[in-house]
Amino acid sequence: MLKKSQLSVRAPTPRRKLFDLHSWCGFNLCAFMCLVVFTGTIAVISDEIDWLIHPEMRAHGQPQTIDWGAMQAAVHEFAGQDTLMSLSAGEEGYFNYRAAMSKPSGTRYFLYIDPVKKEIVGMSSALTVQRFFRDLHRYLFMPSYLGLPLVTTMAVALLVSLYTGLKTVRNWKTVALRLRFNRGIRVAVGDFHKASGLWGIWFFLVIIVTSFWYFAEFVGAVTANHFEPSRPGIEKTSEPVLHDADAAQLVQAAITAMPGLHPTSIQFAVRPTQAATVLGRLNDPLVRQRANRVFINPLDASVVHSQRSAEIGWVAYLNELADPIHFGSFGSLVTKLIWFAFGVSMLTLTLTGVWLTWRRVKD
Repeated sequence: MLKKSQLSVRAPTPRRKLFDLHSWCGFNLCAFMCLVVFTGTIAVISDEIDWLIHPEMRAHGQPQTIDWGAMQAAVHEFAGQDTLMSLSAGEEGYFNYRAAMSKPSGTRYFLYIDPVKKEIVGMSSALTVQRFFRDLHRYLFMPSYLGLPLVTTMAVALLVSLYTGLKTVRNWKTVALRLRFNRGIRVAVGDFHKASGLWGIWFFLVIIVTSFWYFAEFVGAVTANHFEPSRPGIEKTSEPVLHDADAAQLVQAAITAMPGLHPTSIQFAVRPTQAATVLGRLNDPLVRQRANRVFINPLDASVVHSQRSAEIGWVAYLNELADPIHFGSFGSLVTKLIWFAFGVSMLTLTLTGVWLTWRRVKD
């Protein structure tokens, strides 16, 4: 009989190496991964959380026609000398309209307007739940040149985890439908971990691809190759900047220049050479609102430039798809809830993976 010292050490198989890499990646990057995944998951429904917290955000019906001028007048009557920076519709019809304001001191806040009664119904800090979780998820409250590339590197970890996980799981059909509760907690958690990973393949790919796109957008901005189309301004004049150009005139000019546009936001000029901008929807629900916009001279409401999503080029178009697809906002509350559910699933995958690795090492 051979002694123990004479036994040859069996080299790990390729599958075992991938499994070890999968475990190492999930265990050592757990804390950072959980932070990014958790904040992103909450960011998906952050507008709805704000709606629950702030009664002033809740709309009680929507008018057949939106009177932008009357809402602007209500803001000026309420806010006095504070600057109106933008006036926007809510994400959905159950939100009131919102005015972004700036005090002479530079402090920013929001006013909420009932679009039916055309009156101010409340106000809030500019740091809403939505803004907090979006910024924490995207930048970690760090300078963007540090935070954004750091967060997007998690896409590499996700890709490694996805690849190694799929390569080490056999018989996908069986694993995807198997949850064994009669063989102990470790087997049950392992089955849940594998099944959740298989059902979430499409979601992993969506997050990975869009995260890589965000990084590419960042690199483009650093190298002065911006993905977003340029924002034309107006010629410098001796006229003072017109902060409160008539909202109704701006909207009418935008609709005339771009038939079929459904205006959703007005961004007012805050610099002498800046154009006012009316953003809205055409017949492309997948892109961000800024994909379709009209730039207008605030001094005389003449159109400077019209930008249609169908005409901005494929790079800019894909850039306008990134946010709605990454956060699942393109299909209203339905897709948001789907993205939220799979975000929770991704978070549990991280936590259960760590627990399984700990149990295996411990035993």
